[in-house]
Amino acid sequence: MDHRALFGSAALTAFLVLIAPQAHADPAQPATDEPVAPKGTILAPTNALELQFHLGYTEPFGQISKNLAAQDVAEAGFGSGGALAWRINPHFAVAGFGAFHHSKADPSLNGGMVFGLAGGLRGDYHFLPYRLVDPYLNAGAGYRLLFVHPGGPPDNHMIHGFEPFKSEFGVDFRLTKDFALGPMIGADVNVFTWDLDEHTGVNASIPNKGVSTWFFAGVSGKMDVLGKRVAAEGTAKPTPAAGPPEEREVKPETAPTERECCKYR
Repeated sequence: MDHRALFGSAALTAFLVLIAPQAHADPAQPATDEPVAPKGTILAPTNALELQFHLGYTEPFGQISKNLAAQDVAEAGFGSGGALAWRINPHFAVAGFGAFHHSKADPSLNGGMVFGLAGGLRGDYHFLPYRLVDPYLNAGAGYRLLFVHPGGPPDNHMIHGFEPFKSEFGVDFRLTKDFALGPMIGADVNVFTWDLDEHTGVNASIPNKGVSTWFFAGVSGKMDVLGKRVAAEGTAKPTPAAGPPEEREVKPETAPTERECCKYR
């Protein structure tokens, strides 16, 4: 036989001997750090950064001052906003929020424009964070700006003041483990304190201050990033990944010593 053919046959035999045990070994399962949620529940975010948004319908009620109703300036309109929240645990979050609205101007403004901004801090509470349908309630406080730009000659004003209380109620429908969407309603309490004449720069105190509210109804969404997801307390821990099969150490058999042999004689 040609020595090259002999060498090739030996190499092939050695290769098959080496790979045969690997071909029949069970592949290792990928490791996971997340727990397994019990049937009927989901994993909830904890220590996570939460990006929130909302949009919908808004309308003011009440008085800017005793002589000026809020609806004498702004009527119904479009509202939107967002928040950056820290989801401390599945139930609680703290957030900094901002909101914008563009309202229909009262006819007395001769086709002018009315819009506003608001911002502040709040806390969120989730009632059923381990369920696909999770009602929540939040409350906070902030500051509100109302820009009034009448039609015709420039007479622009920025009416601004405190938002001592703001609250929203909504329901999150968890679409994925990181994203939720659902309806939301809310309202606030506003005390407008100053009136800034943007033409003259005079920021005058509003006499006979009133109390007003901006009502909101629309849709809200949340996206959780970073952090981790946890199961409800008392659930099973994650199953560790399966490793390669353990190899037992096989000790070589030793021949009995002369003394051991003699005791059977």
